[in-house]
Amino acid sequence: MRAVYLRPVGVQSWSARELMDRLDTFADSGIDTIVTKLRASTGRFAAECRARNIRLVGSFGCFIDHALPSDVPPELRPVDDHGRVFEPMRWYHGVIPTSERYLEALAAELSAVLDHTDTDGVLLDFIRWPCHWERELRPGATWRRSSFDPITLARFNTYLDGRDDSPHLAVDPGDPVQAAAAVRDHLAEQWIEFRCDVVNDACRRLGDVVAAAGRWTGAFVVPTTDRLRREVVGQDTRALAEIVDLLLPMTYHAALQRPVSWLDSVSADVKATTTGTPGGAPVVAMVQGPATEDGWGISPGSPQFRDALTAATTWPGSGAGFCVFPGDEFGPDEFVALRDAPQPTP
Repeated sequence: MRAVYLRPVGVQSWSARELMDRLDTFADSGIDTIVTKLRASTGRFAAECRARNIRLVGSFGCFIDHALPSDVPPELRPVDDHGRVFEPMRWYHGVIPTSERYLEALAAELSAVLDHTDTDGVLLDFIRWPCHWERELRPGATWRRSSFDPITLARFNTYLDGRDDSPHLAVDPGDPVQAAAAVRDHLAEQWIEFRCDVVNDACRRLGDVVAAAGRWTGAFVVPTTDRLRREVVGQDTRALAEIVDLLLPMTYHAALQRPVSWLDSVSADVKATTTGTPGGAPVVAMVQGPATEDGWGISPGSPQFRDALTAATTWPGSGAGFCVFPGDEFGPDEFVALRDAPQPTP
């Protein structure tokens, strides 16, 4: 896969002529896959991709406040270990993944959107516990622990009841501070495994919806160490590699204030967890593209883009390819870098 992620807001700013010219240039630069929001994978945009033999893949946000058309009820917001409800962090406002009603609504929404879109596959986004990792996992930052809300704690008690190693243990769903202390002091490993099980279950059920529509499923994963990824966001890539068809670590080095070389180590870490798993999913590294808004991305024309693209195509095990995010602010330098990018290493 040699892919770029085009944000709908960027694509919608292009004229019809500019859209065709951009897609022609992407195809000439070796891009074989376009990723965009699933809801935007329709109409002329989809037809123009098909006309150039470019695969179209849609991303679908899961546990985030824009996933459903309706407003998120307050009881679905995460609660930290001090009993405080999470406040939005910039654009990000997460949703707990433990509500059965929400997950059923999410699956129904996914099915409905798939009925009206034309894609080869679907990438599950925000398929994790709440964390604005681009800020909370920067060097020196502290991540918010969650979620100690009544819905999650009640489900955790049910989980404990089914375990042989946790007899007669329970937490108080009405006391988040006490529950957090009990988890910290006595149930830390069970809590991590529970949170991973919740994400695995959601991923499996949403993947079944995608499979029923005749598409393949991938998942974006948080770029950190295996232990921290499991502890912070409940993503166990060993298990996820057996559930989905593709894993994409979001290795946006500039967003996390990391050097380009960090991309190699994170991608290799994810790959190591999937090696030997039955039918383990391929790993596609994400490359941070140019973006001018809010200082989030690298500057257009920056040599960092070429360096990151080289890293994504040469780390051991990079044979599955790469995906650039975002790709809608490309200039001449970025297209040249794409054309010059090495073929991924098997």
